[in-house]
Amino acid sequence: MRKSINNSIIDSYNSLYSNPSAAEKVEITSAGSFLNDSAKKGAQPVRVVLCDKGITDFQEFINKKTFSAAFITSGAKLTDGLVSRIKKSMNISVIGLQKYLFDPQLAIKLNSAGAECLRLGEFRNDFTLCEPLLREAEYIFLDMSSVKSADFPIDLNSGNPNGFTSDEICHVARYAGFSCSLKAVFIYGIDEKMPGVCTNLTAQVIWHIVNGIVSNVSEHPEEKPEKKKTSGNFEHKIVTIDGENDTITFLKSRVTGRLWIEIPIVKKEKIAYAPCSEADYQVACKGEVPARWVFYYNKYNIY
Repeated sequence: MRKSINNSIIDSYNSLYSNPSAAEKVEITSAGSFLNDSAKKGAQPVRVVLCDKGITDFQEFINKKTFSAAFITSGAKLTDGLVSRIKKSMNISVIGLQKYLFDPQLAIKLNSAGAECLRLGEFRNDFTLCEPLLREAEYIFLDMSSVKSADFPIDLNSGNPNGFTSDEICHVARYAGFSCSLKAVFIYGIDEKMPGVCTNLTAQVIWHIVNGIVSNVSEHPEEKPEKKKTSGNFEHKIVTIDGENDTITFLKSRVTGRLWIEIPIVKKEKIAYAPCSEADYQVACKGEVPARWVFYYNKYNIY
């Protein structure tokens, strides 16, 4: 009897060398088991959920109105029904979009909903750009069919010839594991008839997710109400913008080197901290306002 795809992937994953503490922090499960266990209370391990071919409604898995999520996808499987469920109250990012596979009208809807998008070409120029988009995601949806068919030959008749390479998807997966808020990663674009190389790559993607989770340092520069200041683990970097009297403040972790950028929320007279990259900091050092600062300022004050 042929093994189920879940068992085949888990067997392949178990054949890899992993950190002994991984079993305590991560659980690999099926979509059905995840839904059955979703009502459980108390601390839960991060779930890696194997979802077969597609996800038509992410809220099937997330019973919350406000949350943060990231989609790692070419965009080919982002339907109008799915995109229409994204609301401004959610923090949504999409990584790996290929314009020729993604309906431009859906791109407009994503923008209107305040979603942040990173195209595959932008990722390829600097793969670290995806890390800020994943850093605070609670739920991550990873589409294995966004990997190019030469590396993931699940269907040679309808595969993606120009998607992520196998090593690129593993880079993204590790950054996914580094999320400081992660609750679950949903892996789809897989099926029980796929060849062994696809099973093995899926297992290696899971390994990189788990490696990120086990290696991660949970941190955030959120202001401490009792002290009215940020944690001492962060270095403040204040940059003056050319031709303006304004400054932009970055906070850099002394532990991991990760950066956040301060975003003023005018009506609430408070500061938000948005994850950002070294590239954003370098843009500010040239006297320019980083696009991420503009994006989050609009998200918190205008949208």
